[in-house]
This record gives sequence, C-alpha cells and structure tokens, in this order.
Amino acid sequence: MQTYARDRSKVTGTTIIGRYLAKMRLNQWNKYKWADSQFLQEVEANKREAVMKESGYSAVEIAEAQEKAKIDIPTEVAIPDLAAADSTPPGTGPYDPYP
Repeated sequence: MQTYARDRSKVTGTTIIGRYLAKMRLNQWNKYKWADSQFLQEVEANKREAVMKESGYSAVEIAEAQEKAKIDIPTEVAIPDLAAADSTPPGTGPYDPYP
C-alpha cells in the first residue's frame, strides 16, 4: 500500500490496481493473441533448452524438464450444459444453498 499510495488524498482502490497492473508491464504481450500460445511455448522451450545445454544438462534431463513445463492448450472451449444443471430439483443435489 505504501508503494502505490503515496498521496492518500488521491488514492482509491482503482488507483492501486491500476498502478499494480502498470508495474506488471502487460503491454509486452498486447501483440499476441490466443492463437500465438503454441508459438510462445516453443520460444520458451528453445530458450530453456539452450540454457540447460550451456549448463551441462544431459539430453534426457532436458527432455524431462521440457515435458514438465509443457502446458496443454485446448483448441476448443467446452461449454457446460446449463440446462442439465438446472433440471435438478432443489434439495436433491450435492449442495443445497436453501436448506
């Protein structure tokens, strides 16, 4: 709070969040879209591999590290069936907010 709120008369919650987001430097990612996710993973994998080779890691260790760091990116968005969720009568589901 002290870092982001030097002048308390001009500070709101929005001010603090805005300054926090500015410090995150998100503008470096504004040219990328969801379709670029695979490309960005490959770039990071190449960097990681180069650093590990320079550090003297074996090919097996590099492959294991690459597999652990890999994130599966879904190609389609799964839309839940809300009609099926709403068809359960109140009080019969696993959680009833209105006992």
